Amino acid sequence: MSRPLLFGVLALAAVGLALSIELTLLHYRIHTDPTYESWCKIGETVNCDAVERSPYAVAFGLPVSLWGGLGYLVMIGVVLSGLLRRPAATWPRGALLGISALFVLVSAENAAISWFVVQAVCVLCTGTYVVNLGLLVTTLVATRRSGGGTLALVWSDVVALRRQWLASAIAAICFVGAGAALITHYPRYWHDRVELPGGPAGLPNGRTESGTPWIGAREPRVTIVEFSDYQCPFCSRSHSVVRRAVAQQPDRIRLEHRHFPLDIECNDLLDRPFHPYACAAARAAECAADQGKFWEMNDLLYLAQHDLRPDKIDRFVDKLALDRTRFAGCLSAAETEHALQQDIDAADRLKTRGTPLYLINGRLHRGGLTLEQLASVLAEAERTPASSAASQPVH
Repeated sequence: MSRPLLFGVLALAAVGLALSIELTLLHYRIHTDPTYESWCKIGETVNCDAVERSPYAVAFGLPVSLWGGLGYLVMIGVVLSGLLRRPAATWPRGALLGISALFVLVSAENAAISWFVVQAVCVLCTGTYVVNLGLLVTTLVATRRSGGGTLALVWSDVVALRRQWLASAIAAICFVGAGAALITHYPRYWHDRVELPGGPAGLPNGRTESGTPWIGAREPRVTIVEFSDYQCPFCSRSHSVVRRAVAQQPDRIRLEHRHFPLDIECNDLLDRPFHPYACAAARAAECAADQGKFWEMNDLLYLAQHDLRPDKIDRFVDKLALDRTRFAGCLSAAETEHALQQDIDAADRLKTRGTPLYLINGRLHRGGLTLEQLASVLAEAERTPASSAASQPVH
């Protein structure tokens, strides 16, 4: 394989590695910083954030982008080994062809999932697809120039690896060891979530005098007021954490749920579109509450937050055996809109424009809660008296 072509493959692999690193950093920030929005969140369809938030962005315990980075490192290693060999050697045409073909197959699978399942396109991911296609084309050009069959070249390099079994074994052990170490020690920051029970699960629940749904203790020692958006991934994760705490201490903790949809359709505090179905989801929760099924609808909405189009919510009406006529009337009722506006106004008095937001015994906590953070906040709330905001915080 000519040195110019090897350097071309090396340059493409370096670009792919840089894109993989950027995607891995993006994946981390999206899952750990509630306020972060990437530069490549261009719209609802062209949206790197939506792709990286999806469960398909993780495979075998690691972000897909991190696996991609390891693959590009392998390719860089193969190219460097070819550059160090004498020009007459056949290595590494077949090896590079096999690796690049595998890269293209994985790219095709990821692109299909992104487009048809997640229904969003990631600019950075698309960049890696282009890089992988470029790698395949470059190695095919090298194969054509050298003559001989494609499979014969691949098999020739397999034989070369067998001959150099010690070096091949060391390289394989290093790769497998690096992968195992990453799987074992890489932080699972996207896993800080507890599955919701699908309703109150036997816990006391009801509505406050002002109409706010609550679950947990009838006479709580700690009251958590949550302002949330059903399309907000941090809200879903944090809500599940709080629900676990309520389930574990149902005689001490009460959760009150209030709406702050980041949707200009009903929230005029926003200056741009953000979550296009959040208002409709909040209305659906209110109207399910009107028939005594708030927590059941709440849990379904969080579970399906990546797809809250009207037809999805419509299926929930049948799933929960709600009176369809009554539900439809409630969605357009002035009382429902008034209830949403009450919550939005309450959040406005707390000077917030983001979610989630919590009042814990009247003390303000902005952003999501991990299991560890919540335990610390609850302990502090029980040690000290509630602030004056607790008596009439937001109504």
